[in-house]
Amino acid sequence: MQKDNAIRAEILRYLLIFFIVIGGFIAIVGSGGEDESGCTPIDVNGVWELYYTKTKVGIAGTFGPFLAVFEQSGNDITFTIDDKEGGVGTIVCGQFDTSDIALSWTDAEGSYTGTGIVNSFSMNGDWEADGDPVGTWRAEKGDAFATLYYLPDQGDLKILSIDVYTKDADRVYITGDHIDGEVELQNCDAVQGYQYWQISDSGECTPADNRYDIEEAVTFPLYITVHVVNESGGETEDTVRINGDEAIYTYPYELNG
Repeated sequence: MQKDNAIRAEILRYLLIFFIVIGGFIAIVGSGGEDESGCTPIDVNGVWELYYTKTKVGIAGTFGPFLAVFEQSGNDITFTIDDKEGGVGTIVCGQFDTSDIALSWTDAEGSYTGTGIVNSFSMNGDWEADGDPVGTWRAEKGDAFATLYYLPDQGDLKILSIDVYTKDADRVYITGDHIDGEVELQNCDAVQGYQYWQISDSGECTPADNRYDIEEAVTFPLYITVHVVNESGGETEDTVRINGDEAIYTYPYELNG
């Protein structure tokens, strides 16, 4: 009898060890890459081209694109829009190959929220202003973007300010109307896996230097071309058209190629 009890105890001891080991293995495998929501959300780090619609009478229409830079840590998101308005958000796993996203931001005109879904290359959803439904929004991810600001009334000067986000570029420059030959952009700090380029007369990467002065009367339309030369020597370009000088213009666009 004592021998049988000893055998049973030994078997139970081995079974207990077996289940502890298996349970630990399952826990380790199951936790790989997961966050607090129990799974791994879509990675939204990087630069996105953002559009939104307004449906109210008098302001209806589609607006954009704008340039949004997202930074993600687990479920938490911070973002900027055209290097100006900043916001925060959260992201959790959704159905199939999507994640659910919620954003909030403020500017001088009010507070805004947006909700929707995101996959690896696009986002879309609805947004509200001060709690009232306003319209829809969407964003697309690309390999290269540029944003051009045209400031027409700065004394005797007309000012161009250009931000370019690329991957694996060796050189970025602009040509076009009222541009003196080829104007080089400076390679500044990286932003979420993208190279960041800006115009700079001083060679320094500071917002105050991000300008090109036009010291002559401007005729419209005004065409500016952004050229991106990759590390193998290949070149892509895209041209933006400015139609008038009555406002500040923002032209984010995806570079061809």
